[in-house]
Amino acid sequence: MSRIGIITGMRVEEDCLAAALSALPDRHRPLLCCAGASAERAYQGARGLVADGAVALLSIGIAGGLDAALRPGDIVLPDTILGATGVQHRASAEWHAAVMQELPRVAIGALLAARKPIGTVAEKAAVRAASGALAVDMESGAVAEAAGEADVPFLALRVIADPADRAVPPAALHGIAPDGSRRPLAVLLRLVMRPSDLPPLIRLARDSDAALRQLRRVASCGSALFTPPPV
Repeated sequence: MSRIGIITGMRVEEDCLAAALSALPDRHRPLLCCAGASAERAYQGARGLVADGAVALLSIGIAGGLDAALRPGDIVLPDTILGATGVQHRASAEWHAAVMQELPRVAIGALLAARKPIGTVAEKAAVRAASGALAVDMESGAVAEAAGEADVPFLALRVIADPADRAVPPAALHGIAPDGSRRPLAVLLRLVMRPSDLPPLIRLARDSDAALRQLRRVASCGSALFTPPPV
């Protein structure tokens, strides 16, 4: 039995993988963990997947864009993860190359691991200038750290949801529960207090939907993404 462990930040990201994963033989079907947009939960979840038998770790989902050239739905296949403490983690070269063969139109470069959301346009620009990273997410750095400690291959794949020139409205930051499910009532409560968040929230929902549709297509493109590289 040779299974990878997959860590997502949200349940809707898991849902995008469901059809592709259900088509795999049971003995190769990946183990899953949803971290609820938390680096700490991603780290603990990744360690748990390795303890349960995962032979490689994949961090997958949507991300915020830092490179202004990237638009909603663009795919980032990072070769390097820039950790929150400045540590750099390298993706598995063999796994990375195999996925590139099935997904030729991807952006390759660094992905920044954030411990808290980077939501404003000014923050994104500052982080881009300081790091050179293409995109930012909350889980991949922690998963890469866990993979390094366990000495198993690591890969991340991210699809851009909010691009560099669009801010994430504050109301949206309350929309994910610790188990990764959506919290629409929490968002509505914030909208009552900040109705000005509504137009950017609608735009973010549209962009996120485009990213999730792309993630579903990516999952159906081939087997390399869910096949652990030779060790």
